[in-house]
Amino acid sequence: MQRRAAVFIDGGYLDNVLLHYGKAKIDYEKMVQDLTGENPLLRAYYYHCLPYQSAEPTPEEKQKFSSAERFLRRLSRLNSFTVRKGKLQYRGKTDVFGK
Repeated sequence: MQRRAAVFIDGGYLDNVLLHYGKAKIDYEKMVQDLTGENPLLRAYYYHCLPYQSAEPTPEEKQKFSSAERFLRRLSRLNSFTVRKGKLQYRGKTDVFGK
Protein backbone atom coordinates (compact mmCIF):
# COMPACT_ATOMS: atom_id res chain seq x y z
CA MET A 1 0.00 0.00 0.00
CA GLN A 2 1.37 3.39 -0.99
CA ARG A 3 1.32 6.11 1.66
CA ARG A 4 -0.11 9.54 0.95
CA ALA A 5 0.86 12.71 2.77
CA ALA A 6 -1.03 15.73 4.06
CA VAL A 7 0.76 18.94 5.03
CA PHE A 8 -0.58 21.35 7.64
CA ILE A 9 0.92 24.86 7.70
CA ASP A 10 0.36 27.30 10.56
CA GLY A 11 0.64 30.60 8.68
CA GLY A 12 0.96 32.77 11.80
CA TYR A 13 3.84 30.70 13.14
CA LEU A 14 5.51 30.63 9.72
CA ASP A 15 5.22 34.45 9.49
CA ASN A 16 7.03 34.79 12.82
CA VAL A 17 9.80 32.41 11.74
CA LEU A 18 10.25 34.27 8.45
CA LEU A 19 10.76 37.57 10.31
CA HIS A 20 14.17 36.20 11.31
CA TYR A 21 15.03 35.63 7.64
CA GLY A 22 14.09 39.04 6.25
CA LYS A 23 10.59 37.91 5.19
CA ALA A 24 12.03 35.39 2.72
CA LYS A 25 9.79 34.46 -0.21
CA ILE A 26 8.56 30.88 -0.23
CA ASP A 27 7.58 28.68 -3.16
CA TYR A 28 4.78 26.87 -1.31
CA GLU A 29 4.28 24.18 -3.96
CA LYS A 30 8.00 23.33 -3.86
CA MET A 31 8.07 23.39 -0.06
CA VAL A 32 5.17 20.91 0.06
CA GLN A 33 6.86 18.69 -2.55
CA ASP A 34 10.04 18.69 -0.46
CA LEU A 35 8.08 17.82 2.69
CA THR A 36 6.15 14.95 1.11
CA GLY A 37 9.13 13.46 -0.71
CA GLU A 38 8.15 10.33 -2.63
CA ASN A 39 4.70 10.18 -1.04
CA PRO A 40 1.84 11.51 -3.18
CA LEU A 41 0.22 14.63 -1.76
CA LEU A 42 -3.28 14.14 -0.46
CA ARG A 43 -3.75 17.83 0.42
CA ALA A 44 -1.94 20.84 1.86
CA TYR A 45 -3.79 22.94 4.42
CA TYR A 46 -2.75 26.49 5.22
CA TYR A 47 -4.24 28.07 8.36
CA HIS A 48 -4.08 31.79 9.07
CA CYS A 49 -6.11 34.79 10.21
CA LEU A 50 -6.53 37.96 8.24
CA PRO A 51 -4.96 40.95 10.02
CA TYR A 52 -6.96 42.73 12.70
CA GLN A 53 -8.96 45.76 11.60
CA SER A 54 -10.40 48.24 14.04
CA ALA A 55 -14.00 49.46 13.73
CA GLU A 56 -12.73 52.35 11.62
CA PRO A 57 -9.63 50.88 9.93
CA THR A 58 -6.62 53.07 9.28
CA PRO A 59 -5.16 53.18 5.76
CA GLU A 60 -2.33 50.92 7.01
CA GLU A 61 -4.82 48.37 8.41
CA LYS A 62 -6.76 48.40 5.13
CA GLN A 63 -3.57 47.88 3.11
CA LYS A 64 -2.39 44.97 5.30
CA PHE A 65 -5.82 43.34 5.13
CA SER A 66 -6.02 43.69 1.35
CA SER A 67 -2.51 42.28 0.86
CA ALA A 68 -3.27 39.31 3.09
CA GLU A 69 -6.52 38.60 1.20
CA ARG A 70 -4.67 38.62 -2.14
CA PHE A 71 -1.98 36.29 -0.79
CA LEU A 72 -4.53 33.80 0.58
CA ARG A 73 -6.49 33.88 -2.70
CA ARG A 74 -3.32 33.10 -4.69
CA LEU A 75 -2.39 30.32 -2.28
CA SER A 76 -5.85 28.74 -2.50
CA ARG A 77 -5.43 28.47 -6.29
CA LEU A 78 -2.36 26.24 -5.99
CA ASN A 79 -2.74 22.57 -6.77
CA SER A 80 -4.09 20.57 -3.81
CA PHE A 81 -4.03 23.56 -1.42
CA THR A 82 -6.84 24.45 0.95
CA VAL A 83 -6.80 27.71 2.88
CA ARG A 84 -8.60 27.93 6.21
CA LYS A 85 -9.12 31.41 7.63
CA GLY A 86 -9.59 32.19 11.28
CA LYS A 87 -10.82 35.46 12.70
CA LEU A 88 -8.89 37.75 15.03
CA GLN A 89 -10.87 39.35 17.80
CA TYR A 90 -9.84 42.07 20.23
CA ARG A 91 -10.09 40.82 23.81
CA GLY A 92 -8.65 43.71 25.79
CA LYS A 93 -5.16 44.47 26.93
CA THR A 94 -4.28 41.43 29.02
CA ASP A 95 -1.47 39.05 28.17
CA VAL A 96 -1.97 35.32 27.55
CA PHE A 97 -1.87 34.67 31.30
CA GLY A 98 -4.71 37.12 32.03
CA LYS A 99 -2.56 39.72 33.75
